[in-house]
Amino acid sequence: MTEIAELLKPAVMVGILIGIISEIPFLNLLNCLCCLWIIIAGVISVYLLKKDIKTVDLRDGALVGALTGVVIAVVGTFVGIIVSLLFTQIMMDLVMNMYRSMGVPPSAMSEMSMEPDLNSIIIGFVMRIVLYPIFGAIGGVLGAKLMEK
Repeated sequence: MTEIAELLKPAVMVGILIGIISEIPFLNLLNCLCCLWIIIAGVISVYLLKKDIKTVDLRDGALVGALTGVVIAVVGTFVGIIVSLLFTQIMMDLVMNMYRSMGVPPSAMSEMSMEPDLNSIIIGFVMRIVLYPIFGAIGGVLGAKLMEK
């Protein structure tokens, strides 16, 4: 089994990068496909780990993938808050225009809010901290299996 310090380097590097990318509007849609960004991150983490230690077994792949998922959950939460604050008004205008074109009455639109609140941030973080390590581990196992020789 590989030392935790060796696993952390690729997990943190890839986790920060994918944590940012996966929150960018429209690029974040890839996460709608079974958390694809997180699975990709697990594979990339295994690739980087393999460069350092030469052989990566399935257990190490799962561990580095899961650690990467944890990093993405933390970074993604903070980046998501920033993106929400920056783009809320733009997205709200877009949705309102779409609803107007569909004939939705203004009274129904007045109830809408897209601003992040503390409850949605906490629920989002809890969901990420549970799901992202699972999908990261899947990507890590996939990466280890693809790169074994």
